[in-house]
Amino acid sequence: MVSYFRSIHFSSAYANHTSKVCTIQMYTSKVYTSKVYTSQVSTSQVYTSQVYTSQVYTSQVYTSQVYTSQVYTSQVYTIQI
Repeated sequence: MVSYFRSIHFSSAYANHTSKVCTIQMYTSKVYTSKVYTSQVSTSQVYTSQVYTSQVYTSQVYTSQVYTSQVYTSQVYTIQI
């Protein structure tokens, strides 16, 4: 960082084209790192949430169906007697 600032101060009015090329190179490195990190976190979060929700929902529906069928059969049998 110190070497970059010293080079601009030495050729301030002589080479304007060199300062423009160095700024574009710093901006490209920043955009590339941010794009790779965001894509990796988003994919991992969506995959874990989908598997966890499907497992809880199936267990809840199966237990409720067995409990309702048992109570309904016992009530019909008592009315018949």
